[in-house]
Amino acid sequence: MNVETTRRVSRLLAGTAWLDQATSLVRGLRHGGHEPGELFVLGTPNHEPWHLTAHLDDAARLSGSAELKPRLLRYAPSPTAAPHLRLDVRTLSTGRGDRTVLVAAPEAMGADVLQRLSDARRSGATIFAVEAHNAELRDLAHESISLDTDAVEVIGGRLGWSVERRSDVRPAFDLTEDLLGLVANSTPGRQSGRILRTVTLRCGRTRVR
Repeated sequence: MNVETTRRVSRLLAGTAWLDQATSLVRGLRHGGHEPGELFVLGTPNHEPWHLTAHLDDAARLSGSAELKPRLLRYAPSPTAAPHLRLDVRTLSTGRGDRTVLVAAPEAMGADVLQRLSDARRSGATIFAVEAHNAELRDLAHESISLDTDAVEVIGGRLGWSVERRSDVRPAFDLTEDLLGLVANSTPGRQSGRILRTVTLRCGRTRVR
């Protein structure tokens, strides 16, 4: 989705829980308590979030927000890849505790990766997630945007998607990543400290716990 289309969609969704949650999550990434270079982005074996990582990298560069500079964690990086593209999921088990991890998971995650995330959280990491039908990841994250079937139906209807497209969570998931990129490139919010909450989008309503 290009920038103009994303902006048009954001106007359509203005004032909804969907856009409010995207804004809240990005503010959390800006103020997660990590040092520059300690924001990690993790997907699943079938979904490496290159696009979302590029959005955050652009936001860090254009806004001068070094805390948004991301580092992508991969499942099977090539040994000949550039050093910054060779970081793998084992990185979660090493290094300092005051890091922030953004997980983008349109599908279930393996138990071993969930355990690594849990260990990282216990060591002091702040976990953010964009997920679909993944209760374990949602419960593990400090803050998340959760896409369930009802939410996709509401959003798809607002955007005029076909019934077939609304039956697949992937388009809504891709839209969320684009909206996060758009929000990340906007003016930083006035918020500080770690965010210790989970927000779940369910049919346009927000639940905070």
